[in-house]
Amino acid sequence: MSHLGSEETKDFAHELSRAGEMQLRSTTLNGRTVAYRSDTQDFQTDGLKYPDIPNCHIVGILGHGGMGIVYQAVQAELHREVAVKTILAGIASSPMVVARFFAEAEAMAAVRHPNVAQVFEFGKAQGTPYLIVELLPGGTLADRLRDRKSLPVEEAVRLIEKLARAVGATHAQQIVHRDLKPSNVMFDAAGEPKVTDFGLAKRADSNLTLTDLQMGTPHYMAPEQAEGQAKFVGPPADVWALGVILFECLTGTRPFEGKTTPSIVHEVVHAEAPLLRRMSAALPRDLETICQKCLTKDVAGRYPTGTELADELLRWLDGKPILARRTPPAERLALWAHRKPMHALAWVLVPLTVVLGTFGLILFLMWRSAERAYAGEQQAKATVTRAKEQLALFSRIREETLQKKPGWTWQARADLAEFGKLQPDADRIADLRTDAAAAQTCLDFRETTPLTTGFPIGSLAVSPDGRWVAVGEFKPGLFVLPMGVHLFDAKAGKKERTVTFTPGVIVNLKKGITQDILLHLAFSRDGNHLFAGLKSGRLVYWDVRNETANPAKVWEAGREITSLAPSPDGRFLYTFTKYKGGVQKWEPQANGKPLLHPVEVPDGALALHPTDGDLFAGLGSDLFALDAGTLATKPPSGNFAGHGIHQVCFHPEGKWLAVGAGRTLRIVDAATRLPTMAFVDPVLKTTAHAGSVEHVAVHPSGAVLVSLSDDADDHTLKVWSVTSGKLIGATAIPGEGLMSLAISADGRTIYVGSSDRTHRFDLRGLEVLKREVPAAGFVETAALTPAGTGVAILTRRPELTTAAVTKPFLLSLVRDGRTTEYAFSVPRQGDGRFGLATADDRVAVTTDCADAIVWSSRKPTRHQTLPIPSASLPRFQPSADRLWVVQDGHEHRPWNLATEKAEAGWSNAVDKVLKGAAGIQAAAVGSTRVVAGTRDGSVVLVDPATGKIQSRATTADGPVTSLALSRDESLAVAGLYAGKLRTLNLTAGTEDVVTAPHRDTITAVALGEAVGSRYLATGSSDRSIRLFVRDGSAWRPLFALNDLGSGVNALEFTPDGGRLLFACASSLGYRVLDLDALHTELAKDGFGWK
Repeated sequence: MSHLGSEETKDFAHELSRAGEMQLRSTTLNGRTVAYRSDTQDFQTDGLKYPDIPNCHIVGILGHGGMGIVYQAVQAELHREVAVKTILAGIASSPMVVARFFAEAEAMAAVRHPNVAQVFEFGKAQGTPYLIVELLPGGTLADRLRDRKSLPVEEAVRLIEKLARAVGATHAQQIVHRDLKPSNVMFDAAGEPKVTDFGLAKRADSNLTLTDLQMGTPHYMAPEQAEGQAKFVGPPADVWALGVILFECLTGTRPFEGKTTPSIVHEVVHAEAPLLRRMSAALPRDLETICQKCLTKDVAGRYPTGTELADELLRWLDGKPILARRTPPAERLALWAHRKPMHALAWVLVPLTVVLGTFGLILFLMWRSAERAYAGEQQAKATVTRAKEQLALFSRIREETLQKKPGWTWQARADLAEFGKLQPDADRIADLRTDAAAAQTCLDFRETTPLTTGFPIGSLAVSPDGRWVAVGEFKPGLFVLPMGVHLFDAKAGKKERTVTFTPGVIVNLKKGITQDILLHLAFSRDGNHLFAGLKSGRLVYWDVRNETANPAKVWEAGREITSLAPSPDGRFLYTFTKYKGGVQKWEPQANGKPLLHPVEVPDGALALHPTDGDLFAGLGSDLFALDAGTLATKPPSGNFAGHGIHQVCFHPEGKWLAVGAGRTLRIVDAATRLPTMAFVDPVLKTTAHAGSVEHVAVHPSGAVLVSLSDDADDHTLKVWSVTSGKLIGATAIPGEGLMSLAISADGRTIYVGSSDRTHRFDLRGLEVLKREVPAAGFVETAALTPAGTGVAILTRRPELTTAAVTKPFLLSLVRDGRTTEYAFSVPRQGDGRFGLATADDRVAVTTDCADAIVWSSRKPTRHQTLPIPSASLPRFQPSADRLWVVQDGHEHRPWNLATEKAEAGWSNAVDKVLKGAAGIQAAAVGSTRVVAGTRDGSVVLVDPATGKIQSRATTADGPVTSLALSRDESLAVAGLYAGKLRTLNLTAGTEDVVTAPHRDTITAVALGEAVGSRYLATGSSDRSIRLFVRDGSAWRPLFALNDLGSGVNALEFTPDGGRLLFACASSLGYRVLDLDALHTELAKDGFGWK
């Protein structure tokens, strides 16, 4: 096997750091005590599928670790209980891990000895490496020492004699164990000891070990092993470990007991082992001599192999003289002088200074030279220690970034700040910056201190003005005693006052008199009015501007209240009552009967449109819009196929609704009442929750949804990204019964009411990466306005059927916080591609049908339609008087917008005939240059004045799929189908070396400039974006945004280069990355790039 390269070294070191996190524990399984290895965190076995091992029946899990799992199994044909060790699927792809796994199997199989664990079989099953060994149910030596502290002298010596004999057998096979310790000594059913775990074992001719890697357990490592010379250790290292185990068995303590790993390693390398009889004077002197010989720092001074140590112990057991000799006083003095050169030098210099001053000066100079050498050695060791600390910290950060458990960004930011203090290597900065960018841009949440404790919560509400959090009590069994709603200052988290009310009484013919329950709380939009709905049908209203605790009004709706929706000014209250009730409109400050929209459905949910005032009602499985004044139904209606609607919430601008129906959670277009995005938990595969989605809240930004189920088999809070549709995280809420949900007005806090408290969760990830969802349709493309102050996005609107003769689309222009919509339909004909271009006062659109449509960006009117069959890639010239469009895939020409006529352009039709690869797939347009990319891998430079080709640069690296042109039109960057990148200097006529930043097609590229620096962003169908800065004639990587949910279909810098717009396929809305803010945050920990 060849030696490892530098990249392999890094990967293997990462795997070793994970393996080092494993600990030995023991458990009782089928009446036996079994030792196993485990990570410090609990191992989740829910849903774990046992591997299919030939002739083995898996019966359970014995243990697990960062790299593998150990199962208990029965070999069917032999009726023999065995242990089966496998590698985790995520790690089995590493050739180095698999090689070491089989090296362990070969090492154990090569040794035939009664005190070495026996290997029965090893191999691969369905791509998973496995190892079948004998089952050792007697526990470990570590367990015995933990229970008994130390062993009787003769028992300890006989035990180590057997282990040394077994280790000697491995040495005879040219194998060094390198990780002998009590937890790797196990006992069979008869109590016979067995040496196990050859995971770090090394053959004399093996190249698996890295020269400078520290391998083993610090307390038991020999000095040469502790110094990182793992590759060159031999049998004496195992003899040292046996000496440590003998010392521990006799005294109950280990010879080197530092408080930290570095201190243990320092003692092992530099300190002499304590004498055995100093720990216990009753121990035999010969055993002290044997221990001293095993633990000498001089490798040649130890027993050569385990066999010689076993023979020596057997001589002691038989009462014969031992061969080892005690260390003479002179040699002890020399060792002391080596350990403490300053003390030795002082004793020497005093007499020599008096007698031989000159000779003393020479000795002083020699000492100074030795001191410098020692300082250099210490500095080298400190460098190694720092590298090991960096490796461990880097592995932890990478694990946090990959797993993304709720709260991970807080821990990752802390770890990155610690890493920044260690002065990371330059070649690791880009990876660390990627992790740091993820910690700043990913949505995340974590639980903090509760708002209330000690009483169950009936309902929660947050005032839209951000002032109040209302917490309603639920007091089961107290019947008509007063109940309270506590008003907390939302910012300070402090209770300001309590308003009270008297609950009703529920009389049921079957259940008798039952407790009334506060089911719903709701504020008016101005925050001045608070309403409560009870299970008995009682409605309560408070004017929170008044300091009185008593309600302003209490009245009866007659049936259980399932939903409340106050009007913005609090003048009207809309309610839904169960079972032959319906939607009711109340005027709390006036007397009189309510306006009723009768509906015979068991459940319903209400929400008022934020702008047009319509009342949306989920009634049964249907979604209706009702006139807020008359409660008359307004078409169309939406149907959720038998799923009862539990909750309806609006986007802040009313562009779409979030609907919880049954176990599903969906985004619904407010205009068409048709669903678009469906949120699916990847574990459940088809639904958002295992139980009914009873509670839904929309984040004030519209970019996040929070859902909650209070079914007995769910009780889970889930946070979702609206843009990508991905589940951000889920956490179980303990307790039973009803639950409630609310989000603070500033969007930073999630409140959950449960059976004994009001939970609070911090939410973040929207500060640096803004997410906007102005429409319910999936985004086809997006573009910035020329000044960078607005964003145009093109979305597909949902359809009831694809049989219609036209396709509906929506063009949204977001500017200054306001959205202007251009709804339009195009005939289902042609074979165009989605495209979008902006000018100062115009927006041009192409779809997957025909024609190019030009809109006015000042008012929602269609400006003109250019009759272009199969139009694609619209691009305005900077003067905005001409629009370049690709027609039929191979004709590229400008259209004069004043005359609506096509002018001279260029055609790739010849290549269509000669190569069959004529398609123009990318284009960029400037004032003096037009650049196009084709399927045959060509980048074509065209004169915009004449439409004639000036040059063509072709590559064999595949089709060009995206293009960008620098602001000064001197540089063109082309993204290729194969994930590669071409950079052409149009002024010099040269091209950079082709690079491959992505694993899949580069679907979008963008060039930006800021403060003298030129930046490049690339987006790919591999769901990532990568950013680079121009460094001479090359692009230097800055960082990547990974796991975006889907491929990137739009990418653009703002004119000042401070922000980056991007959108992804099959997603809602767009995202804007604030690069200046991200740099500021990353620079705090040393990961900035400016």
